[in-house]
Amino acid sequence: MNLPLDDIWRLGMTTDPDPKPTIAILGCGAHAAVVEELCLACGYRIIAFVVEEGYPRSFAPSQDARVIEVGGQSCLDPTAIGTSRFALAIGNNDARLRWGERLAHSGFELPALVHPQSFVSPSATLAQGTCIGVGAVVQTCVQIGMAALVNSGAIIEHHGVIGAGSHIAPGAILAGHVNVGRCTLIGAGAVIRDRITVGRGATVGAGAVVTRDVGNGCVVVGVPAKPIIRENKGDDE
Repeated sequence: MNLPLDDIWRLGMTTDPDPKPTIAILGCGAHAAVVEELCLACGYRIIAFVVEEGYPRSFAPSQDARVIEVGGQSCLDPTAIGTSRFALAIGNNDARLRWGERLAHSGFELPALVHPQSFVSPSATLAQGTCIGVGAVVQTCVQIGMAALVNSGAIIEHHGVIGAGSHIAPGAILAGHVNVGRCTLIGAGAVIRDRITVGRGATVGAGAVVTRDVGNGCVVVGVPAKPIIRENKGDDE
C-alpha cells in the first residue's frame, strides 16, 4: 500500500486526531537509536522497544519506554505491546522486510517516517514502513517500496523506483529513472547514472560509480563500478 504525503508525519503535522500518537520500535540494536530519533522528530511517543528473545542489544533507549522480549507470535498482539503502530529498526534488509510483511499481515500500522529536515516531492509515493533520514531528497514521481530505508543525505532523483527492503546509504546519489530491486544495498556515497537498473539483492559498494546495469545478487565496487561477485543467474525475480 502506498501512502500519500498527506498521511505521513511531516513538519509536525498529521491526520491522526491524537496530537501525540504512540509507536513501538522493532529492534534494539544500533540502528534503533537512529529510528528512535526519527520517530521523535515525527511527533510520536515511543512506548516500547520489541526484540526477539535472546537477541543481543547494543542500544539503551533514552525514552521512558519498555523493552519487551518476544517469541513466537506474541509480538503480534497489539494489547500486549500497547499500540497498533510499529517502526522497523532492523539493519538487515531481508529481515526488515520479512518483519514488515509479517506485522502488516497481522494488522499493524507501519507508518512511513519522513524526517522534517528532508524533502519528499508531493508526487512521490512511500510504502508502509519506509524511513527517510535527515537531509535526504526524494524527487518527483519516485516510488519507494515497503520497509525501504533512505538514509541521511541520500538523493533519489525523478522517476526512480526503490524496491521493498532496500537501503540507500548516507550520501548516495541516484540519477533519474534508476530502478533498484528488492533488498538491495546502495553503499554510502555511491553514484548511479540515470536509467540504470540495479537488480534484486545486489550490493553497490561505498563510493562506487555505476555506469552499467547491475544484475541480481551482484556486488560491484570501484570507479567505474566493476563486479567482484557475479550475477546470480538463478534469481529471476
